[in-house]
Amino acid sequence: MNAASLPGVPLPRGRADVDLLLRALQDPASMLALDCGQWDLLVRAARRAKLLATLHARLVRSQLGSPRVQEPMRHLQGAHALYLHRRRMADFVLSGLESVLGACGMPVLLLKGTAYTTQQLPLSDGRIFADVDILVPRQRLDEAEGLLRAAGWTSTVTDAYDVNYYRRWSHELPPMKHPSHALTLDVHHTLLPVTGRVKVDPGPLLERSIVVSATPWRVLSPADQVLHASLHLFQDSDCVDRLRDLVDIDALVRSFGDDAAFWPQLIDVVQRSPGAGRSLWYALRYGRSWLCTPVPPKAALALEALAPPAAITAVMDRAIGSVFFGPHPDARSSHPAPGWSLVLQMRAMLLRMPPHLLAYHAAAKLLRARQRH
Repeated sequence: MNAASLPGVPLPRGRADVDLLLRALQDPASMLALDCGQWDLLVRAARRAKLLATLHARLVRSQLGSPRVQEPMRHLQGAHALYLHRRRMADFVLSGLESVLGACGMPVLLLKGTAYTTQQLPLSDGRIFADVDILVPRQRLDEAEGLLRAAGWTSTVTDAYDVNYYRRWSHELPPMKHPSHALTLDVHHTLLPVTGRVKVDPGPLLERSIVVSATPWRVLSPADQVLHASLHLFQDSDCVDRLRDLVDIDALVRSFGDDAAFWPQLIDVVQRSPGAGRSLWYALRYGRSWLCTPVPPKAALALEALAPPAAITAVMDRAIGSVFFGPHPDARSSHPAPGWSLVLQMRAMLLRMPPHLLAYHAAAKLLRARQRH
């Protein structure tokens, strides 16, 4: 099916790169019939969107053969090699963390990329990530940080103001690095900034978390993984050039959605987390429109109660459609639709901080920047 013909939110006009990429993601067989020019555009669009290795994985999984034009496979195989390299680096980080945190009896949850990989979910194949994210109980955060520092992990943030920002207002410690590891470690104690408009109680998340078989790690429940991915996209980002995040959500739903308990649990979780449901509604709205994300009719009807007013939906549709897919590979600017990008950046900042705190933070950053110059 042509992606541009899907019902729901329209795609940006004149974007052959977006149409090719969405079609390839939904129907890998469509890649086998592309000509040289289409392959050139698809490869560049997928690389910019960090989805080139994902296309390789889906093409291989489909077992339909190789493209009639062989040169593109070199690009896909190169992206696959990079994915394997990053995955080995992540495994090396986790093996080190096991020796540091495994003996203290602390529940440690893997988040996002490493969680998907450890669970061996289909979406992990080809998903390239640049850091390792874990979550520990807030009351044991200092203990976890002390153990990591003793093992050689150090903060990448040294400026006093920025350190204070993380410790007072953020949902994680300052990113940490280790001389033996190439990937950064992010240690979370909850899913969203503590100053944000929407708050998620980490206690129930930990209670609902599950142990990954044959590992020392825990992960969020399936419903919480989908909710976290939705919050990360629509509550904690500016949504600019974020197709990969929506691909994650679509793949998570496809991995978990056949379980009869999944949809009732997901609806129950969002109903217990005031404000969080709108991010999920956005994620499924755009996923259904652009990736054919499967949502049962009964669940879709229940989720409609989470929808924003029609005027807000119309503005978000226009804004998201303008910036979500990033710039065309041939565009000189790195910011698609600068006006809408600015609107969504302001939205993201106001969701993270109340206006008075945002004004203080912006003034402090501006003053310190002037002092440095």
